[in-house]
Amino acid sequence: MKLLYIGVRSPPPPQALSTNTPFQILRNEDKPAVELCAERDLSSYSRFTRTSVGEFMSLFCRTVAERTRPGQRQDVEEQSYTFHAYARSEGVAGIIISDQEYPALVAHQLLSKVLDEFLARYPRSAWSG
Repeated sequence: MKLLYIGVRSPPPPQALSTNTPFQILRNEDKPAVELCAERDLSSYSRFTRTSVGEFMSLFCRTVAERTRPGQRQDVEEQSYTFHAYARSEGVAGIIISDQEYPALVAHQLLSKVLDEFLARYPRSAWSG
């Protein structure tokens, strides 16, 4: 059981995340969803496939975020991955990508904590379009 999507983008990730926890936070009020911050490390993939794997994960995260209604939690399985999603009523959604053995309850507890910290640190005026 492992989490799969790691690395840093601006703004810095919330403190609830260790440096090896994969996640993405997107603004999902409008389509297309817009990435606000993410952690990803594709070093376990061949350098020839990293770009396509990263693009697949980003695209699928956007798609899942767009289809997750405010207040809804869902788990979407695609290939060998599970995309755990939680959309908040404030207009942001969090996505964690894991293998299919990772416990959904743990992923959703982590998403709740990460989104709470993100919204406390960055008011709506800092990220809204």
